[in-house]
Amino acid sequence: MRLLPMTLPLRVCLCACADRDTPAAPLPQASPATPPAPPAAPQTPASPAPAPTPPAAPVSQQDVPSRFRGRYAGDAAACAQPGQETALDIQARRIEFHEGAGDVIAVRSDGDEIAIDAGMTGEGETWQRTYRFRLEADDNALVDAESGLRRVRCPAG
Repeated sequence: MRLLPMTLPLRVCLCACADRDTPAAPLPQASPATPPAPPAAPQTPASPAPAPTPPAAPVSQQDVPSRFRGRYAGDAAACAQPGQETALDIQARRIEFHEGAGDVIAVRSDGDEIAIDAGMTGEGETWQRTYRFRLEADDNALVDAESGLRRVRCPAG
């Protein structure tokens, strides 16, 4: 029993020494200007992102330049024949072939060349296509850039 009273002062001394070697953590100080943080919101599943909006189709139509407008056919004799297979009628906002016709969606022209985007229908089908033409012979002939078919301008009437 005598041992216990003697070891007690030794234990106190050791504890006091250990506290001196460990730096004390600073106490947090409350700032009067900073309000307490609000409680965290409960976790909810994220809602899916909205699907991207597809680009809008062109609303306004461009007119085909007047120098490209008119009725064309394979030759002068074909101009006089109704239902001629080489017939092509280009209007300001419409293009008509022998077996298909459509509304002009967009037009790009550069000098004697033109590209016409059209929404076509014919023989029970619908499609969209770009037609490319080149004017020749003082604007009296129209050449199809894809097929090479040369059409002459038909007289008005």
